[in-house]
Formats: sequence, structure tokens, C-alpha cells
Amino acid sequence: MALVKKAASGLILANEASKSFTGKNDKDLADAIANGLVTYSISTPNLILFTLSGTVGPVGQVTSVSVAPIVPSVMATLMYSKALSLQLKGKNILQLFQAISNGVASHFSTMQVTGSTAGLAVGVGTGRFTNMIEAPVSNLVYANFLSKIIKGKNARQLAQCVGFGFVSHMKQSPTVIATVTGAIAPVSPAGPIATAGIPTVFNKIA
Repeated sequence: MALVKKAASGLILANEASKSFTGKNDKDLADAIANGLVTYSISTPNLILFTLSGTVGPVGQVTSVSVAPIVPSVMATLMYSKALSLQLKGKNILQLFQAISNGVASHFSTMQVTGSTAGLAVGVGTGRFTNMIEAPVSNLVYANFLSKIIKGKNARQLAQCVGFGFVSHMKQSPTVIATVTGAIAPVSPAGPIATAGIPTVFNKIA
């Protein structure tokens, strides 16, 4: 399904509650993180580098089949390692990152990716989130913190931890499995022509 800010926030909030985070600002924190991560993902095109193969044709439409694995424990550990590097400490900070990562992984594993390719009409392939960039993600999360009046002295560092953990894991682990559909090129007497290693012209997370 498409990424939805409210749904992502609800999953983060539910995981916060499961870790006994029930403070008055927990919903605002969940909203801010969900808004930042989802906004970046759905508004930034060509985050995924695809390698596709199949039958030659003028244009093909790319549709994702699955996105996996997004591993919350790994994402949380990356957030925590960033916190240590920034000397951001708290007795429950790892549990907070676990709650955030559990919610993010649950929602983002359902994302849809669409796109188009030239020179390939029918086929399959894989993609990786190679083109994600940490800084704009962290900045969007921090901007949403400010919009929710989350202005503690460590708010920017917390946003950096979330951005770093999210982007680092998405670039390292998940693979997008995709299909390509379209009209194949006129068939020669030798039959359809196969091709491989074709990228997308455009792709977008829904």
C-alpha cells in the first residue's frame, strides 16, 4: 500500500506504548518522525537504482512486488550508534529507537514503487535505495520537531540519529523486487530480443 503519514505515526506510537513511553509528547514525536520520513520518501524521485532484464521494447512500466528485508533491530542499532557518536545519552534511548524502528519498518515494508524504463518492455529486476541522502531526511524530521514544538536542547541530534539510522539501513539492506510490463518491440524472424542491465528512466515511492 502507499505510504501514509498518519498510518506510520500510529505504528510508531503503538510501539512507543509497548515500550512504556506514554509521555504527553509521544504522539507529537511519532507524528514528527513519520511526517519527515514519509515526506522525503514520497516527494523525492529516483531514490532507487534498478537493474532490470527482459524483452526489448520501447517503454515499460515498472511496479514493485515486494520490499524486503527492513530489519528494525538493525535500524535501531544504527540510530543508537549515531547517538553515542553525538554523546546523546538517556537510560531508555535504545528502547526509544527500537520503538521508532519497529513502527517505521512495519509501514515502509508495505510501500509501493512505480516507474518507467526505456528499451525494455517486459521483464523483472531488483532495485536498491542507493540514492537516499541522510541530511535532507534529518532536516525534515527536525523541521517537523519544531512544528510540533519539540525544541529540547537535543532535538537536532535526535533528528540526526533517526535520519542516519533510517537512511543507512535503507541503503544497506532492503531490495525492491519489481516487474516490467509494456508492448514489446516488433518481433524479428529470430524472435523477441532479450536485454539485461537496464535502469529505470524514472521511479517514485508511493
